[in-house]
Amino acid sequence: MEPSITLFITLTVLALFWEFANSCSISVSPQNVAARYGDTVILNCTSDCSNLRWKTPAIQNFKRGPDWLVLNISNYDGWEANSICFVDENFLAEVKVLFYNVSTSMHFPKMVSDKDYVLILCNVSSRVGSMPALNLNLTLSIEGKILNYTKEDTILYKLRAAPQHHMKEILCKAEIEVFEQKFSEGTKDRLHVLYGPTQVNVTSDRTTFVAGENFTLRCSGDGNPPGEYFWNIPNNRSTTFTDDKRSLVVYLASEMDSGKYECTVENNLGRSQSHIEISVTKEHAMNGLWAIIVFPVLALIGLASFLIWWVKRRKGAETLTNE
Repeated sequence: MEPSITLFITLTVLALFWEFANSCSISVSPQNVAARYGDTVILNCTSDCSNLRWKTPAIQNFKRGPDWLVLNISNYDGWEANSICFVDENFLAEVKVLFYNVSTSMHFPKMVSDKDYVLILCNVSSRVGSMPALNLNLTLSIEGKILNYTKEDTILYKLRAAPQHHMKEILCKAEIEVFEQKFSEGTKDRLHVLYGPTQVNVTSDRTTFVAGENFTLRCSGDGNPPGEYFWNIPNNRSTTFTDDKRSLVVYLASEMDSGKYECTVENNLGRSQSHIEISVTKEHAMNGLWAIIVFPVLALIGLASFLIWWVKRRKGAETLTNE
């Protein structure tokens, strides 16, 4: 082999060996970081080379190990903190760090009356890095039921108040996406609806009673503010009320207590009523009839038993005398 070829091969091998001996592998985790504005971000750089360094716009707060170098980004007032971990200009790894902020607000009258129209304003202020958030979803819902949805930063919704909306949770929720991660923020509040009494109902364990029994009637109703309870009863007899007149007790009922018992619930927004029919009967006539039939039968059975016993006894005594 010619000396020139031998020299070329030798130099090539030495160059490859030198490149291999001086190569490095560098990795950074996590990558493409999204963090809430003001939060702390920790980046870890590992390598099989020594002399690792970080280049970052944040205050340089490091923790070093044998083959790793951790960067702690805290108390940073910027919106982007893209950083590079490197050995030299040939061996480096870059990580993107974006800070985001999502803030929602909601405004509506806190107290309304039934059938009033309520304007609900749901608003969001958002930012990702140095730009407004692009992948934005804004949702307005009540008790999980979506009222409106947009990709803009404002929802103005007109709701007609109803009793079923009273004290229900209204949610204004914003969601953004950064580096294929979703982040959300929401504002909650409750609506107070004033309405007249509804769903008035009068109940009893049963509706038919025997004279002399006691019975209790219960009245229930819904309303805001809570209503007062009034009763209209047959013969206007003296009765006992309990639980703020929600319950009515009749003691030692008679036939005159039969009839319609009506309960009315009333507040300053309206009134509603319901009723129940009660029947009170005499003590069952069959009770006297049974007494008339049973007692003579039992007396006859007793008399027949006595006669049979007396006859048997007499015959036994006659037998002993004949013998």
